Amino acid sequence: MKDAPPAALPANLVDPPWLRKPAAPRAAAGGTVVPGLEPPGGRRVVWAPGERAEWAAARPYGGPWADGDWEREAEEVRDGSMYLPSQAGFLASAPEHIARPLLATWEPRKVTWDFAHSLKPIVARFEDAAWDVSVRMAKANPHGTGPVLLPFLGADVARLMADWLYRLKSARHLARTWFARHGLEAVPYLVPDALGKRVGPRRNALHALRTIEGDVVEAARVHGDEAAHAVAALLADEPEQAEPAQAAEAAGPSPLAARSARPSPSPAPRTTRPSRRTPTGGSPS
Repeated sequence: MKDAPPAALPANLVDPPWLRKPAAPRAAAGGTVVPGLEPPGGRRVVWAPGERAEWAAARPYGGPWADGDWEREAEEVRDGSMYLPSQAGFLASAPEHIARPLLATWEPRKVTWDFAHSLKPIVARFEDAAWDVSVRMAKANPHGTGPVLLPFLGADVARLMADWLYRLKSARHLARTWFARHGLEAVPYLVPDALGKRVGPRRNALHALRTIEGDVVEAARVHGDEAAHAVAALLADEPEQAEPAQAAEAAGPSPLAARSARPSPSPAPRTTRPSRRTPTGGSPS
């Protein structure tokens, strides 16, 4: 039996979808893309005056631990049997030769309460050594743990804050505070996403750039003149978009919500017809 010619076969057999190269991510409509940009490397912990001392002085949970207890208690941190806020208190208080290796492998479970208070003395003590665990827990609990990221300046935190600013109502105030705090120093971390192809990060980064005061275009020039000109064009030409929650509030209630809120008409009064039954033992009148 001869093989069928390609023209006689279905297109998906001639060119199987699973063998095709994936299409490049679509850029935002009308946007300029500058490929190959990378955010600055490294991580910085930028303290406000007196802030580090204030965080270090936060009273940790748990303890006090006696000198002979450190090694035994460290094992409870390793196996997770110690109460989680006490684990944080232990890391903030234990001798450095015990606490630092523990911190490097510490993987606390996700929490829904205010855990920033427990992490602050750890961040004040170990700074960027506490970065990964702080970011991981903040992602899982932006409102309760996110404030611990305020001194952090790096690509991952800038992208996270841009996402929260645009998308997450519960963390929007925190994100605004972060961008107001770091200002133009945050711009180089945002520009690669703002001029990239991925729609979500691009939208978030551009929205964040619009909130930063000062000469954003000049701050973007660290990525070159082409990037600076592209940022200037985006900021000038693309209209400001409301944050999703704000847009929903401005639009007012949906027709369904309005219909649900409308009072239901009262039922018509029932008319009782006089009975035509003859009372027992009587006769009709």
